[in-house]
Amino acid sequence: KMRRSSSFKVMDKLFLGSLSTIGECNFCRFLFDKFDPEAVWSAINNYSICKGGQWKGSTIFWQQDGQGNVRGGKIMLYDVSTGKRVKGESNKIGWVHTNHKIKNFDLRQCLFGLHLAISESDKTIGVVESAKTAVIASIAMPDLVWVSTEGLRNINASRFQLLVNR
Repeated sequence: KMRRSSSFKVMDKLFLGSLSTIGECNFCRFLFDKFDPEAVWSAINNYSICKGGQWKGSTIFWQQDGQGNVRGGKIMLYDVSTGKRVKGESNKIGWVHTNHKIKNFDLRQCLFGLHLAISESDKTIGVVESAKTAVIASIAMPDLVWVSTEGLRNINASRFQLLVNR
């Protein structure tokens, strides 16, 4: 079991505080425009999709491990009408621990959606590259639990250790 340092306890507080903004971001507005609202709310609540404070309309994708511990929060900005990531002078990608200047934070990423894969152990798992795709897939194909690697470089045996035989 991962030992919870004081920096992770700060992250837990930020996660809990962010839940009051669940569904309040450009990405969620895009989802509501394209899919059944009930299915969208289910996905937003399951993945705890919240508003990020770094850029107006940005989204926090929280990474929670198999015990529900918050490992990190990736902040991204999406265009509300296209659902595509906003690019330009900066890539509009950040992390909650960086944005809040949490000292000595040791980012140990896990699969995005891992907490759902563990809690819904009877479901087959679908694996995709991005959190955005995992959320959309969970709406379009809800019979699977969707997790994301958050990039090709994050595919390794240790990340999938809890999902052996699934």
